[in-house]
Amino acid sequence: MNQDEHEALNRLSENKNIIITKADKGNAIVLQNRNDYFEKMFKLIEDKTKFECLEDDPTLERESKLKDFLKRLLDKGTISQQVYDKTRPMGSKAGSLYGLPKVHKEGFPMRPIISSIGTYNYGLAKWLDSIIKALLDNDKFMLKDSFEFVNNISNLKNKNGFMVSFDVESLFTNIPVDETIDLLVKMMYKKKSKSTDLFHGLKELEFRKMMNYCTKMSHFQFGGLYFDQIDGVAMGSPLAPTLASVFVSHFENKFHEQLKELGVDFWARYVDDIFAIIKDKSKAESILNFLNNWHKNLRFTTEVEVKKKLPFLDVLVENKSCEFRTTIYRKKTYTGVLLNWNSLTARKYKINLIKCLLDRIWKICTDYELINIEILKIKQILLNNDYPIKVIDDEILDFLNKKYKKDIAQKEKKR
Repeated sequence: MNQDEHEALNRLSENKNIIITKADKGNAIVLQNRNDYFEKMFKLIEDKTKFECLEDDPTLERESKLKDFLKRLLDKGTISQQVYDKTRPMGSKAGSLYGLPKVHKEGFPMRPIISSIGTYNYGLAKWLDSIIKALLDNDKFMLKDSFEFVNNISNLKNKNGFMVSFDVESLFTNIPVDETIDLLVKMMYKKKSKSTDLFHGLKELEFRKMMNYCTKMSHFQFGGLYFDQIDGVAMGSPLAPTLASVFVSHFENKFHEQLKELGVDFWARYVDDIFAIIKDKSKAESILNFLNNWHKNLRFTTEVEVKKKLPFLDVLVENKSCEFRTTIYRKKTYTGVLLNWNSLTARKYKINLIKCLLDRIWKICTDYELINIEILKIKQILLNNDYPIKVIDDEILDFLNKKYKKDIAQKEKKR
């Protein structure tokens, strides 16, 4: 953003009829009419099955109760002093709801996000999340990131099927909390789990109480009012992605054999995005119908390959002669705005940005031709952000020299 644009935004921010936010996708800035913004947001929280309006701010009362509960667990040796210090709330505040417009969708619907840093249950939610994640270590369908997806796809051979992706609509707000907690209890207490070792003597009812504090008793404020999210999990909670994975993973494992019978040859998921290879295009609709009968809270949409290509996350996959090529995918909302070279930021951070972008290209693109194409693109993007051509070229040359030398050394070692 140049100086003129920055000054223009400052002037606009003084207009009380305008709300300035980021877009849900990309680095775009969105100007919205204040009344329209609040109307869309209040429409979201009018759903009484998901949200309950409170008479006043319950932060102090809930902070005190949680602190007493954790102290009792500490005193009987269920949690350590270190865990107690991490999870004990102090000086808490209510969460804050805001919305990011989905500019890539018709009508610009809002994605609700609750800023939960500093809330009374934030520390406990972070600790619980670290424990629960251990239960998902062996989830064969869940992806950690785009790089793992590329590795999995690159290892597929002789898969001449049809590519399709599925997306779970509004997954976080549609997760049934009680049902998901029941699944967690079964995973932790009905089966021998390494996670239970970290809890020492924590009883099932105590674990449920912790989960209720972090889910059904997560209040927030918006427009001068206070609300509880009584079902679903808030986007912004440390637990949200993990609980979503626990819930969806249950159905993936339960119906895996039926999916194979319907024609699914490959299945991988990142939170609410699923990539699949099916036997042929005619199977796509029946698989979608099957998924939409999994659970009343789950609704799936689908996207199919076009000209042997399909985007997934930030990767564009091409099925070419029974092998899969991958390269960088940029959504239509991508603005190309990066940390500007003239910004008041240490030089090392700008250099590291170049290195990170190059490393991402190297890990995602499957061959040298695609790597070279993407390097040319990123070079232009960096120039657009005022990076000096000499700095860009020097970093590219240094990066490629190291990578090519390493490749040659590895090939010679295998001989």
